[in-house]
Amino acid sequence: PNAIWEDVFFHLHQRNVTSVMIEGGCKTIQSLIDQSLWDEARVFVSPQYLQTGISAPYLPLHPDIEQTSGTDNLFYYFRK
Repeated sequence: PNAIWEDVFFHLHQRNVTSVMIEGGCKTIQSLIDQSLWDEARVFVSPQYLQTGISAPYLPLHPDIEQTSGTDNLFYYFRK
């Protein structure tokens, strides 16, 4: 999987694409996190708790910025 993402980003870079927003499922996002193939993440967290479902990707950092958006919290993470 790592080579696939590296190829995608290489070809985008060759076309002068410098910014990509990925809104994927848990496995896609976790794959990018695990491979350090990200620069910024924006995570919305709702106060509503859903008791079942798919777990969110794990980002082992503390947010750099926290904001409120309606009843949700918006967390910004920046890879250092």
